[in-house]
Parts: sequence; C-alpha cells; structure tokens
Amino acid sequence: MKQFCKLLAFAIAGSLLWSACDATELDGNLVNPNQPDPSSAEIQFVFNSAELNLEDFAGDGAESVYGRLNQYVRYIAMTGGNTYDNNYTAVSWNDVWQEAYAEALPDLKAVKDRAGELKLTSSVGMAQVMEAYIYLTLVDVFGDVPFSQVGLGIGNQNPPAESGQVIYLAMLDTLDVAIKNLRDSIGGVPNDLFYRGRTTKWVQLANTLKFKAFLNMRLVDADRAKAGIAAILTSGEYIKTRDDDWAFPYSGNRVAPDSRATLYGDNYETGASDYISNSFMYDLLNDYSVADPRLRYYVYRQDLDATNEDFFTLDCQSLLPPAHYGRNQPYCTASPALGYWGRDHGNDDGIPPDGQKRTIPGVFPAGGRFDANSGEGVANKNGTAGARGAGILPMMLSSYVDFMRAEAALFLQTEADPKALLLSGVQKSMTSVHQYSVAFGETVPDAFSITGARAADVTTYLADVGAYYDAAGTDAGRMQAIGREYYKAAWTNGLETYNLYRRTGTPNDLQPVLDPATGTFPRTVLYPNVSVTLNSSINQKTLAKQVFWDTNPAGFIN
Repeated sequence: MKQFCKLLAFAIAGSLLWSACDATELDGNLVNPNQPDPSSAEIQFVFNSAELNLEDFAGDGAESVYGRLNQYVRYIAMTGGNTYDNNYTAVSWNDVWQEAYAEALPDLKAVKDRAGELKLTSSVGMAQVMEAYIYLTLVDVFGDVPFSQVGLGIGNQNPPAESGQVIYLAMLDTLDVAIKNLRDSIGGVPNDLFYRGRTTKWVQLANTLKFKAFLNMRLVDADRAKAGIAAILTSGEYIKTRDDDWAFPYSGNRVAPDSRATLYGDNYETGASDYISNSFMYDLLNDYSVADPRLRYYVYRQDLDATNEDFFTLDCQSLLPPAHYGRNQPYCTASPALGYWGRDHGNDDGIPPDGQKRTIPGVFPAGGRFDANSGEGVANKNGTAGARGAGILPMMLSSYVDFMRAEAALFLQTEADPKALLLSGVQKSMTSVHQYSVAFGETVPDAFSITGARAADVTTYLADVGAYYDAAGTDAGRMQAIGREYYKAAWTNGLETYNLYRRTGTPNDLQPVLDPATGTFPRTVLYPNVSVTLNSSINQKTLAKQVFWDTNPAGFIN
C-alpha cells in the first residue's frame, strides 16, 4: 500500500479530494500541508486515514517497520549490504519516521481531539490504542525518541529524544485510559477496518499490547512485568482466538488505489523482488522429522529443481560454504533438489536473471499462491496468481500470545505449564494459517492441506516440538524451543521476532552473515537522516546502542 497515494474524500463544503502523499514537519508541528483541517473534516475519514497510515508504518513492504526488520531476523534475505554496518543507512529509515510523525500520529491526534469534542469515547479509545502501538514500536526500533514535546506548535520544532522507559510507562497509562474509553463506548463506533467497530476486541488488543510491553520489560523490572501480566491473564480480556487477531486486511484490487499486500505486488507482477532467506526455509524443512506443514502456505516455488542452474542464475552452487558456517547451516539455497531457492544472510551480489525461478512469498500472509508442486513462474499471470494479494498484515495473532505466555510462564512463573502454551501456540498457528489462506480465496488441495492429508504431519510436528522441549536441560534450552516456534509462527512480522531475538537470544541458530566481518548487529537502528538533519536536538547514535529493556550483554546476538 506504500506505492500508492491514499485518496480520501472529506466532506468540507462539499466533496473535495485530498492527497496525502507528501509531508513536512516530521516531529515538530506534525503539519501536513496536503491534509485537510481536521477540525472541519468528517471524523470517519480521518479515522480511516489513521488506520491506513498505521498499516504503512508497520507494513509488509521494504520501507516499513516489519519489512526493514524482516532482513535482520532472516525472513527476507539481507541483500542491501554485506554487513550490518552497510545494509541500511540513516536514510533507509526516513519513511518509517515520516509515516509515524508526519502521518499516523497527526491523524490520531485529530481523531482524539475531534472525537473528544463530540464525546465519541470509543473512537478516542481506538485512536489511543493505535497511538500506543506506534510509540511502543518507535521505542523498540529506535530507542529514545521524541515524545512529550511532539506537535506542540511553532516553538517546538526540535523536540528532544526522550527516555524509552518513560515513553513505555506513559503508553501503559494510555492503554489503561483507552480501555476505559472503550468500555464507556459512548456515541457509536467508526467504520473500523480492523475490528469493524467491536469495542470488546479493541479492549482485548489493548491488554495484549500491555502484555507485550510488560514482557519486553521483564529484564529490567521483573516484579512489575509479572504483576502486570498476571492481572491481564486474570481478566481474561486478551487476544485468544483467530477472531480476536489484530491484522490489517488487504484486498485483491490492483488498480488505483492498489490495496494488495505489498509482498504480493512486489513479487507477483513482473517477477520476484524479494529473496526469501535460505535460513528460514531450511529451518522449516529440517528442524524436525517432518517438514513444517506451514511451508507450502508460507512460500511458493516457481522452480521445483535448482540443481541444474547455470552460473549466471545461481553462481554460488559451485562454491564451498564459508568456513564460519556450521554443519547445519544452508548455503546458496535452502534445498536445491526441492527448489527452495532464496539467498544467504548478507549476500549483496548483483541480481541475476532469476526473477521467474526463485522462491517467493506464498498464500499466507501475502495472499499469493499456494504451493501444490505446480512450479510455474508467476509473472505471466499479470498479477492474478493465487489470492491476488488479498492477504493480511499479521500484527498481533492469537498464536503469538500463546508463545508470549509460554515465555512469561517460564521466566516469571505467571502460569504453570510453559510447554502446554508452546504447543497451543503451534497448533493455533497451524490452524489459522490454513483458515486464513482459504478465506483469502486461494485453493488449498486436500493432498497438501494441514486439515487434509497433511493432518498427520501436524500431529508428528507437535510431538517433535514437545520432545525437543522435554529434552532441554535448562531454561535457556526450553526458551530455544519456544523461540524457534514463535519465530516460525510470526513469519513476515519482523518486529515481534526482532524483539524476541534481542530479549531472549532465540532462535540461537540463525544463519550467520555470509561475510565473517559481520559488522554490529543493530540493538537499535540508526536515527533517520531526516531526524538528525532537521532536528537539532537529536544526535546520531551507533547500532550498538541498546533499547532500555535490553540488558543482555554486547555481542549477545549476531
């Protein structure tokens, strides 16, 4: 959705068409000259604009939070540079910063202000939940960021970066206020793209975001984290089923405005744009005695055999793996004989003529094609293959929550049985991946279906996960069992996995950077160029700077 200009019709002295493609004042006045005056705009359109801007901020495209972080966690191969130091520059993060400070947050402020005047408490509450998500995410990604002085007017053009911990605590308070407003639910509800105005679902989401924040904080304040999580579990008001999932819905519309999943638009039109990480596909194939039953839903092979490729399309096939790669690490492809063809972590070589051959995102969550061994290139389908991009952006799914609960039970003793929660998370992920894929409109042949001929594989997979957990002799080993399954379930949501990796060090067997001179793994990312050049209060930091809740030692992850 990042590729098109969002067009919104506002009822201001008639029907006017407004464009929201450009923005200025990134973190000062929060003024966009292309936006209408929110005090005179219909609240509905501003609310929907805020939801669309939130999707652009989080997003599955290469210039959004998830898309950028997908490379660090080896969902999409890191190809922009051969080390962490040169893969992303400060300029790389401009779009994320702009989308937050010049688009989404101003819209949310307008919703809160106008809905507050009209006493539409449910709209205020929903806006507060989205605001909290954005600020929590900004802290998770950048560390200290502008907060309390943002948008205060012409005299505040240079709001300073403030403590991430202070912002976290403020957002926990904001979520509490949001819950109260949602429960009041006065004045009706907006045409909500996420939950269709169901305020009870927004309350569950607010509590789940609090759970997520408390879990991140467990290394710096275990007592607060335990008490906060325990209270949420006692309330029972958190995301528990697929119907509760927080996911942005895409459609199969490819004409302006293109509302397909970006992962679909980037890979199903003229040929593949992304390289899926060999490491991710290899783990799905080889971690247990059966291949992960989600594999054919997650990725689609355009070529079923990569063993006979020429030097120009797959030059690494004749080379030996680098010496620092372990025995259980893939190299060059995830499996050449089966056609699982991606790239290694940090391979920044040029792009060969492989756009019709390499493996691409599948039906879940991108709305692509289910892999039933057809082995066809998709470019000649003119954007009509599979579910035509009518997928979702998975922001907080019920399976994620079970893995979070398992981690909290293991380290904070908030529940009695981490293993049961781990297995519940895997089962929920398996089931919902299939259900979502069918709901997108894609055909899933029974011979390959998780609910059909492959149901026995799900049973075997769950048994293998349970055995792996039981065999772990330490909490660190048990966390590895939880972490590797959370990692697989969170496919394409790089934010949740980035947090998991920094918080727990799991999965602890991700593929190393191809170049042994790896550079510094980003414990937070660089401040965007637009921030350090336009805001005199912000000075650039290093990739080694850790977010406040990450107290793990330097070099903890790579």
